[in-house]
Amino acid sequence: MYTNQFWGKRIIHRILLAILVVGFLALSILSLRHMTMTYDEDHFFLYGMQLLQGNAARGNPSVMPVNALNAVPKWIGMHVQEGILGQILNTFQTARLVTIIFSASLGLLCFYWSKALYGYWAGLLTIFLCLFEPNLIAHGRLVTTDLYATFGIALAVFSLWLFTQKQSVATFLFAGLALGFSQCVKFTSVLLYPLLFILLFLSTFPKLCHLLKRREYRATIKHLASILLLFMGLVLISLLVINAGFLFRGTFMSLNEYPFYSSFFNSLQNRLYSIGSLPLPLPRPYLSGLDRVLHHERTARGGDAVFYLLGKLQSDGFTGYYAIASLFKMPIAFQAIIIWAVARYFVSHKFSTFFEQEQFLLIPILFFAVYFNFFNDFHKGIRHYLVIIPFMTVFSGTLLRNAKNVMKRVLLTGVLCLYMLVSVLSYFPDYIGYFNEIVYDRDDRYLYLADSNLDWGQSQWYLDRYLETHPEVEYAPKEPSSGSLIISVNELLGIIGSPKDYAWLRENYQPFESFASSYLLFKIDPDGVAE
Repeated sequence: MYTNQFWGKRIIHRILLAILVVGFLALSILSLRHMTMTYDEDHFFLYGMQLLQGNAARGNPSVMPVNALNAVPKWIGMHVQEGILGQILNTFQTARLVTIIFSASLGLLCFYWSKALYGYWAGLLTIFLCLFEPNLIAHGRLVTTDLYATFGIALAVFSLWLFTQKQSVATFLFAGLALGFSQCVKFTSVLLYPLLFILLFLSTFPKLCHLLKRREYRATIKHLASILLLFMGLVLISLLVINAGFLFRGTFMSLNEYPFYSSFFNSLQNRLYSIGSLPLPLPRPYLSGLDRVLHHERTARGGDAVFYLLGKLQSDGFTGYYAIASLFKMPIAFQAIIIWAVARYFVSHKFSTFFEQEQFLLIPILFFAVYFNFFNDFHKGIRHYLVIIPFMTVFSGTLLRNAKNVMKRVLLTGVLCLYMLVSVLSYFPDYIGYFNEIVYDRDDRYLYLADSNLDWGQSQWYLDRYLETHPEVEYAPKEPSSGSLIISVNELLGIIGSPKDYAWLRENYQPFESFASSYLLFKIDPDGVAE
């Protein structure tokens, strides 16, 4: 009897999990139907094809080896006979399907982590929040690197946590491979090196304190040396993966051979010139790409790049940009659950498992929140901030720890999840343009945020159909004009082109309607055209 109940319970648990995963896959795939290629996707896809053909060289420093995965279906399609299978493999939507699979994998990873820490119902809450967070849905369908970075960083931290729980050769290799994989998806993952060292050190902090308290200084030094050796082992494994990802192109070039652009690497090159002839165990595309990204981010502030927040355009960015963007872009219910989880954790003073469990969640949240809001100079959209979300969702599981005794919390989180689902479904199929109910009038979204938060070229199909059925509407006239006009949000604000281009329209008129998230409609009286 007990055995039957056990297996019946397990089947129900698996059915609930399957419903969430299948629902997410259906939502993601169906929402792609009329979604046109966003501004960056072609660069990432073409580099993936290039890598599959054995060439790791690149001009765009943002493209990464992971996008070879998106190119695999087309590469296979080029080698099969013509037919339905070949047609399917050659579509761009199939390339996007690879990213969707990784999105689902991210949800399952977070489910397993939360379940291991806090139980099944905590895991179920976590996977719901992860799979149906609209910004993850939006960028988890694209041939870019934002979702891969989110997955790679979460995987690297999870694998280190797993190693601290089950110290073995297998878990150590897994942690090193995960760290290496993360470096092949986006340069944001470079931040994992200091972060993982901090986490590894803190995981043994109680033991270190114990040794110091007993004045066992020799054992303390030995303990610190073991931590350093473990970390160096992870670094060495990651270097092997990085080199393989870039096909070992330019590996062992010396530091002095690089034509650096960033002030950081130029300074490093000058200081180490005497030993700069020594070979570096890094592929050239990786190190030169990191250099170009650092240079681009540092010169963007005060340069030609234009950043937008709350109706203001400026070239020097905004302190706290990502925190403010999250306030509007993350579902209200999602924010409420995370705030509730954090408040309850600290009010209950249940810190006994911090160094074994919660430090792997709270420290990454704090680390990335501080970095992006105070040290990052490139403010183009919340997509760069997605890396923080998996740790939030796993930590939310603390609310349902020992769920049998917390039915009130289960019911309240269920209500909040239902509210979040309704909010997310109301934006189908355009999740790039998702804003929560703080922005109650969706026509006003452009007053708060723009760029890849709202308009990233995803709605071209809708624009083409609109102009076909409304031939009287003029698209983005360069000179002051009257009548019915339509223009993209980024063009109006000057994020694309120059802020001067459409200052006459932006400063003198208000749109009467938004269209497909990315476009704004104006009606201008012939007698009141602004010069």
